[in-house]
Amino acid sequence: IQAEARQHWFALIRFALQPIIVFLIAFGTLLLGIWLNPSGDGLFAAIFRWIDTVLGLITIGLFILAVCWLPIQAFRWTKRRYLVPDRRVLYTEGALRRTSTDAGLNMITDVGFRQTFLGQHLGFADLVIATAANRPLHFRQIRDAIDFKKSIMAAQQGLVTARADQILA
Repeated sequence: IQAEARQHWFALIRFALQPIIVFLIAFGTLLLGIWLNPSGDGLFAAIFRWIDTVLGLITIGLFILAVCWLPIQAFRWTKRRYLVPDRRVLYTEGALRRTSTDAGLNMITDVGFRQTFLGQHLGFADLVIATAANRPLHFRQIRDAIDFKKSIMAAQQGLVTARADQILA
């Protein structure tokens, strides 16, 4: 492996945003259930008690979902890796179900670099690797993306030099 990169910690915020929103919705349903607070007898009180019970079940379900989902997203974030082995560029993720996407160094036609204002100050950027197969690889919020781009270009140049030496030998 000639180079390895990981996502910046800021990417974890993007992945954790959905569980956080679910948690906030659960908190909102909790407040709504507290506000309802049915009391008394009669048809309306029975309907409000039923609604309060349903809201309580929804709240519990949403809290459980958020509490379980957040660590899963954090674990998935730690398992994302961007690698440059000898002859290709590789993106892998997953622990139980491993997936990878790769492109041969000889198939890479361009490596694009995009950095936002926030990325400039926190030290992350996106790389888009264009390939001859018209299947670009998107590496999002990479830590030290410029160095990783330079590693890709150096590995590509090393591959071209090695092939040229083989042809001339």
